[in-house]
Amino acid sequence: MFHNRGAAARKKKASQGGEGDDLSATDPHLTDPGLLRKHTTFRPYTVPSTGITYPRIRTFYRPHPYASKLPSRPRSLPLLVFCHGLGGSVAQFAPLLTSLVNLGPCLAIDLPGCGRSQFAPTNWEAYGCHALAELVATAIHEHLDMEVPEQDDASDSDAEMELIDLDELQLKPKSTTREPQQIILIGHSMGTFHLSLLASATSPLSREACQLRSRIIGIIPICPGTTTPSKKVTRIAKVLLNIPTPIFQAWRSIDQRGGPQSASVLRFAGEDADEETRRLQWRYNIQSVSKVWRRYVWGLLPKYIGVEAQENTTPGRRVWSGVKCPMLLVAGELDSITKPTEIPKILAFLGREDAVDSLGQCKEQQEQSSTFEIPDSAAPIAAPPIPTANDSDDSPNAKPASPAAVSSTQYIETHTLVGARHTLLYATTTRRALAGLIATFLRRLDPRLDAGWQLQHLTTEGKWDVKNLEKWRRTPAVSGVIAGQFRAMKVLREVDETHTPDTFAGTYGRSGGQTGGVVVAVVDISHETPPYQPRGLEGRGIKYHKFPTVSKLQPSREEANGFFAVIDGIIQEIAASDSDSETSLIAVHCHYGFNRTGFFLVSYMVERLGWTLGDAIEVFARMRAPGIRHQHFLDTLWVRYGLGETRAG
Repeated sequence: MFHNRGAAARKKKASQGGEGDDLSATDPHLTDPGLLRKHTTFRPYTVPSTGITYPRIRTFYRPHPYASKLPSRPRSLPLLVFCHGLGGSVAQFAPLLTSLVNLGPCLAIDLPGCGRSQFAPTNWEAYGCHALAELVATAIHEHLDMEVPEQDDASDSDAEMELIDLDELQLKPKSTTREPQQIILIGHSMGTFHLSLLASATSPLSREACQLRSRIIGIIPICPGTTTPSKKVTRIAKVLLNIPTPIFQAWRSIDQRGGPQSASVLRFAGEDADEETRRLQWRYNIQSVSKVWRRYVWGLLPKYIGVEAQENTTPGRRVWSGVKCPMLLVAGELDSITKPTEIPKILAFLGREDAVDSLGQCKEQQEQSSTFEIPDSAAPIAAPPIPTANDSDDSPNAKPASPAAVSSTQYIETHTLVGARHTLLYATTTRRALAGLIATFLRRLDPRLDAGWQLQHLTTEGKWDVKNLEKWRRTPAVSGVIAGQFRAMKVLREVDETHTPDTFAGTYGRSGGQTGGVVVAVVDISHETPPYQPRGLEGRGIKYHKFPTVSKLQPSREEANGFFAVIDGIIQEIAASDSDSETSLIAVHCHYGFNRTGFFLVSYMVERLGWTLGDAIEVFARMRAPGIRHQHFLDTLWVRYGLGETRAG
């Protein structure tokens, strides 16, 4: 039943390169994931302590979809705050956000000049490590304790998502009778510098920024760094940063030769990285603008007064020893940018040398690196190793500073992911495992940040249900067999009388009597937490797969490729099992099973099965009447696949 029509055409297309070979695939505005676009605003921030105004900062803020239905006393759910690394963007957190936005409200900004944020102001002082930490603190302050009315997805449109502002979101202060909202910080690489400054009791930041510390209940540094460049290293780095721009650009161009196979990519992703990870890293490298990158690097270099680093220094012993809240430290075993040896150093600063991580390597890896690496997830150049002099504050021969008192109740968890590199945020081999580690840690901080608990609460309280129940009830449940491989359906409902996981499995699974094939897998492409328990399917032999997408937005080519990969993986699992692949079907659902479901299935039929676009649209409409309803979805399909065909109607 699973066949390979059009395989030759696909092979030819793959040999010529996919979307990533198109220049548009590196534009941060065009490649922004749907979830981020939907909940993005562009707004100015003026930092009170510095007086610096950043005029147009991309701000991602997504309240919890069921916040109004979950317990909010004595306080609302904690705010999850994300901070990207040097040369990175919020888009690098997209694989994590697709999971974590369903646990709690999420906030992230593209730092100025990164991702979709404007490169302004251009004065170098605005890009110092402390100045950027103050900017992050300002953004957090403006999103704490805010009430967001429940949004109806049916009102969303692509235009609204790009033009929306905070006034349109109708953010209002929460009731003053609640206790202050708490904060959990999640940072990657250089982002851990900014967040550790916010969390530390020994932080040199302003009073306004330090006021957040009492609300911070946990911090998750991913690929953290601790080393303050020595006086000698700082001097050499400043000389390199003063290289004329044409020479700097030529250096960068050489480093990027080969595209996704270039040294600039392999340095971060590794030679064994899969194609998707390499292309993502290539995209982030291209999006890192040299003039912006140079300011950030300059801002990481301390100003020395005598032999000690005094101003704008990156967090070292003094700052990390003051972080008193629970901490989840994650590193990549093969990360050559911010090495896993940074974790034992942080534990030593905290007086916790006895702690052992998931590889049991904390004590074995305490040697200090002989080079200072710029912690950048998208460095535009391959900088030569710079010897680290022993006059660094954190060198083995330096006199240790007096560590801050560490609470005996401080919970610290560490993990070094086997085979992982600096790309572990978005690498296909590690991103799901990382999301799982973070979700487990979040449950320790607040039991309400648990998907299972939330689902149980919503079910028992009668609040866990589909949108627009009457419309859902009027919608036919399951389509006929499409292209010999699929069924399209509306989302299952745990508390329904007829369309539940149990009844679906009994009708369409192995024990059912349906002709045309047996459903062995369900792919849920809705973004929300489903209003049913997936284990109800899996207990009846139907595997559940989640591939979250956003309603009302046409899926991008990258999202379509991701869906193809999910389906191809399921087909490979079926072929490798004892199942009869000739009678095995895959069911796909969004909310109602028409628009997103139809778009992805039609795309798969064209790309993977060799159908013409017209035939694929017609067959889907016949088996799942009336077919794809959104005209802009159909227009996108015709532009993408049907320019050589005559369009019906």
